[in-house]
Amino acid sequence: MGKRIFTKEQIKMLLANKNVVKCTPKSVTYSKTFKKNAVIWYEQGLTPTEIFRQAGGCALILPICHTIIVLLIFR
Repeated sequence: MGKRIFTKEQIKMLLANKNVVKCTPKSVTYSKTFKKNAVIWYEQGLTPTEIFRQAGGCALILPICHTIIVLLIFR
């Protein structure tokens, strides 16, 4: 998977999500609460896409949400 670079407009959109604490052109940082909840929801059987949609995840993140959830679980 190649590196994704977010534009200023995309960063603004991502930062509008209450679960996003920080966003740069190369990374998105999620709140600790969201990270904990995402792991719980994943263990309860929700798919990564369902988790991000329920949490107000935008379409920019959905293509990489599975990778994000896997990283959250193993941190």
